[in-house]
Amino acid sequence: LVPTITFGENELYNTLSNPRLRKAQDFFLSVFTFSLPLFYGSMLALPLLPKMVPITTVVGSPIQTIRSDSPSPDYIDQLQEQYIEGLHKLTEQHKARLGYENLKLEIVA
Repeated sequence: LVPTITFGENELYNTLSNPRLRKAQDFFLSVFTFSLPLFYGSMLALPLLPKMVPITTVVGSPIQTIRSDSPSPDYIDQLQEQYIEGLHKLTEQHKARLGYENLKLEIVA
């Protein structure tokens, strides 16, 4: 188990922001239980190609684990806490150097 985070992924594509399109997305979500992302990359003519921006992946220190066929919920929670702590540590260590000084990592459960 190794904490890993990538900087720059959010800059690969732009999202379309339009109230009518948003209504269509909401309708699609209500019918199919997932939403269609509306995005474009480098050019509108070739919207699936990402923009050319630097992408940097940083890798943290491995987290020691114990092999178990049935790990306890407490053990899983402990590992998750260590992993999230590792992600925060990596973010703080590298964000300024990579041009993301104001980045605040938010983990959504």
